[in-house]
Amino acid sequence: MTAERPPGVPTRRQLLAGLGTLGVASTLGGGAASALLADSEGASGTITAGDVSLTVDCPDCVTTPNGVAFDVSVDPGESGSTTLSVLPGGNPVRLWARTTCPPVSDAFAGALEVTLGLDADCDGETESTLFTGSLAEFQRSFVDGRRLTGAEPCLPADESLCLDLAWELPAGASLPASTTTLAFEFYAEQCRHQPESAVTNPFAGTDPCPEELDCPACVELGKIDVQGDRLTVGESYAFAEVGEQYLDDGHEYALEVLSVTDVGQPPETVGAGFRLLRDSTPADDLRICAVAVGGGRPNPSGSPSDPDARVARYTFDPPTSSTPGQVYAAHGAYKDDPMSQPDDERPAISNITVSVCADGTAEETDD
Repeated sequence: MTAERPPGVPTRRQLLAGLGTLGVASTLGGGAASALLADSEGASGTITAGDVSLTVDCPDCVTTPNGVAFDVSVDPGESGSTTLSVLPGGNPVRLWARTTCPPVSDAFAGALEVTLGLDADCDGETESTLFTGSLAEFQRSFVDGRRLTGAEPCLPADESLCLDLAWELPAGASLPASTTTLAFEFYAEQCRHQPESAVTNPFAGTDPCPEELDCPACVELGKIDVQGDRLTVGESYAFAEVGEQYLDDGHEYALEVLSVTDVGQPPETVGAGFRLLRDSTPADDLRICAVAVGGGRPNPSGSPSDPDARVARYTFDPPTSSTPGQVYAAHGAYKDDPMSQPDDERPAISNITVSVCADGTAEETDD
């Protein structure tokens, strides 16, 4: 499954189909130029408006109607990077860049960690870090544009400025997709046409990204029981119990396992990542707000008859259609901090209870 693509960003097939013509996305009057060019093999393109030209080199980029885009594809525990080199021509310019919005409740964009650095003279040394955080946070932060400057407010003609983007997907991430498309749009303006005091952001007024959907109530969808202490990647497991709000709605609900952590001989599953299915297809509109994971080992320091001592609880904010990482059972003191327990000391998962966002008409879950 491929992550949902932001509006206005074409598919990779569409992008590759257009590589034969590296055209100008738009040209503005008054000595300004916007949108830039590159192809998947790294050839650059240039546009000119009056006495301003702008060239972008990007080894992994393709041209879009408004700039450049490239795929970010990474597996859990892996990292990657790319560099965008921007070269003004003709006259010194002021330069801005912006991104597109992430899809709402996109687990991959929320889990992927990115860092954007500025190398003002493209010498391989990052002078400043413009952003660090999740990809979703980065896109939301830069959607209204950021000005890029070097030692001086105006970038000299024929001297490149580089943006270094690095990303890493944490090893524990478990997602139905590990690919997304990141798009940039650039805007250059001649410095000689107006003083610095009169400069305004050309992207000012851009509508903010849609907010994460509300979660008026977090209600129980259902519970699965793990047979044989093991879950299998790619398999789906129907809910043995279904919450009251979903009991008679005519659908069948299940979990599809995306990743597992197994320990011991014979193997037992102590951690799992999953997404929701409705009638055997991904239920992307159902967003997980809480998960309770029961373990097969009693509390070693308390009564084995206390089931709450063996349950670890997780909440997800923002809610998502798949767990952004694996969830684990726990026991004893670890049930309040299950991530800190060593894998070989975790109890096997015996059951998983999932709660989802609802419209607020049902009683909220305690999970």
